[in-house]
Amino acid sequence: MARSRGVKHFDILGEQVSKRAVYLGVAGVVVLIAVILGGGYYLMAKNRNTTPLTRTPESVAPEPLMTAMADPLDSAVVSVKVAESRESLSSPAPITSLRGLLELHIKATGFDEVNSYILNGKVSVEGNIWDLTLMAREPNLYKLKTESPTAELSFEYGYNGHQGWLRQSYDHLNEAHTTFYMSMMLLESSLTQLAWSYDSAAALEGGLNSVLELRAPELWNGRSCAVVESHGILPFSITHYIDTDTFEEVYRRAAVTGVDGATAEIELHFVPADGSTPHRLPTGYELYVDGQLHDTVTYTRTRVNRVMLSSLFDAPADCEIRLDLKKP
Repeated sequence: MARSRGVKHFDILGEQVSKRAVYLGVAGVVVLIAVILGGGYYLMAKNRNTTPLTRTPESVAPEPLMTAMADPLDSAVVSVKVAESRESLSSPAPITSLRGLLELHIKATGFDEVNSYILNGKVSVEGNIWDLTLMAREPNLYKLKTESPTAELSFEYGYNGHQGWLRQSYDHLNEAHTTFYMSMMLLESSLTQLAWSYDSAAALEGGLNSVLELRAPELWNGRSCAVVESHGILPFSITHYIDTDTFEEVYRRAAVTGVDGATAEIELHFVPADGSTPHRLPTGYELYVDGQLHDTVTYTRTRVNRVMLSSLFDAPADCEIRLDLKKP
């Protein structure tokens, strides 16, 4: 078979154009583009070599130096912020808002992160030292047990939100005594009363003033204190004194029915937190009845946010006395 001769032209728009002419045209275009690009690059390089490059002092600084300075600078900023926070928290200021005061109190104590607590410690009464265990769960469930060193004597009080009860090793206390000591137990146990009242369903439904009220400020033991009265969550009202330097509660008092049926005033002088935990529960207190020292409590162990069923605070079957406590 005969071999066909190669085609020496292109058919462009119906015209016969020599391949050689087409190739020469394409080559010319490529050369022209290369010349243009080369000239542009030459001008850019020339300008770069003749024009001085100016930089700001920050860009001149070596990068390792900036990295080395980053950590101390960040630490300084953090320290300044912490100092400002502490200063603003500790600077006395006029308290005109109940909500603002409570938010400062909660921020200072961390009680918004506490929904339950168990405290173990010692109680000293007239030279006798007993073991003490306190249990509490939000919003108003409490149980307090005191036991002699030999475990021969014990008193256990409980409150489930509407009913109080007593279980004792011997029938030492009658109902009149139990009513008084139940009030004492609730005053001692409700350490986070302000924070839990602030977050309570009662406050949400009836408004904050339905459970807490701001009173006129007072001086207590030389301290400037904001004063708040709590009511509606427990069977009696409590007057709380918040130090405006620390925004922690330093003192509280309540007027309750005494053993003889007359009004008795119970007071707690709190020992401040020692800083060992982020939640600033007090480390103890002195309890006074009608101005006389009744007992002293020191906590030795603190646990928070433990799971506790509400049934734990219900009256056990073998309790001797049950009290239906009406809220004011």
